[in-house]
Amino acid sequence: MPEYQLPRNLRAGSREHALYLTYVISIDYMTDAEKLWSKARGAYELYPERFTPQKVLAVSERTLRVFVRRLGARFGSSAAKTWKKISYILMEKYGGDPRNITAQPLTIEEIKQRLQDFPYLRGAKLANFYIRAMGETRLFKVKDLNELDVPVDKQIARFTVYTGVLKLKAASFKDAPTTTH
Repeated sequence: MPEYQLPRNLRAGSREHALYLTYVISIDYMTDAEKLWSKARGAYELYPERFTPQKVLAVSERTLRVFVRRLGARFGSSAAKTWKKISYILMEKYGGDPRNITAQPLTIEEIKQRLQDFPYLRGAKLANFYIRAMGETRLFKVKDLNELDVPVDKQIARFTVYTGVLKLKAASFKDAPTTTH
């Protein structure tokens, strides 16, 4: 998985590792994930300070927008605002360290409740992706990580139904064909 390939100057399990995953996962939607993570690794190796809440909050939104666009964020303005809000929340509630979201072991549902403040990390797909990446790397203390749903892209789910790979008795999501087999 590309999120498990760390920049050379990043120590696994560190605050910086947690910040790196937090920021990059928050913009890992509607993008080419391989390119995003590759560019993020390269950017981190050159500018690790740009992945800290202090630096994110200190730079202009325009500067941040250009940076996240170069990483591969599809919507630069939205991504810059996301990074600013995440940075603010991390500083205000968690001492600037995402690992403090689970200072004590929590269930998936308890973590998802805490993620409600975070833009994009609270959605069904990215929340599961984020919890999985943080839990499997032991950056989050998750009581029931084995219970985490697999984050499935909506288009892939639809494709499996449309091609007949998966048959449903009733439509489970919008515009899905209904089949009785």
